[in-house]
Amino acid sequence: MKRTLFTLTLALSLATSAAFGANVGFDINIHSGDPLPPPPPVYAPPPPVYAPAPPVYVPPTPQIIIQQPPLFIEPPELGFHIAVGIPYDMVFISGRYYLFNGGAWFQGRNYNGPWVSMPERNLPPGLRRYRYEQIRHYRDEEYGHYREDREHYRGNYFRPDKSWKKHRKEERKEERKWEKEDRKRNKHDRDDD
Repeated sequence: MKRTLFTLTLALSLATSAAFGANVGFDINIHSGDPLPPPPPVYAPPPPVYAPAPPVYVPPTPQIIIQQPPLFIEPPELGFHIAVGIPYDMVFISGRYYLFNGGAWFQGRNYNGPWVSMPERNLPPGLRRYRYEQIRHYRDEEYGHYREDREHYRGNYFRPDKSWKKHRKEERKEERKWEKEDRKRNKHDRDDD
């Protein structure tokens, strides 16, 4: 029945259009049930919001003033020089001074600075190998030997000023002279026996 109704409507419209002229339009709308819902909106996530990188902590540069050049001793276990007799943790390696202050490392060309912050990964390998507690232990042990027998101490040590180097050179010369005289005396004593 629906088919015949459709065919009849189509035939009637064609006949009418032929009878009334060529400029006639034809339109058929068929609806059944509820209308279709509109298409869902296209979801686009919001653009990512990039938070700025957290600030990198740079420790404040210490202001260190040392009145006299400190004494640096070299514990044989470490292989580098450590300052003693000053309230700072200072190390001397390969012509550079390193300061451990407030849990951070600093580097300078002089024992009074100026100091530049330095990440631990950039320290010389010999220094990076030890925790600072170990370095302090070896320093204190070696400094004890130095204080016990300062006149005949055989370990490596220095003060970073020219007058000290000259003084130490003269001391070493005197020590060698005394040792030579002792050897001669001991040799003569053995020959006499």
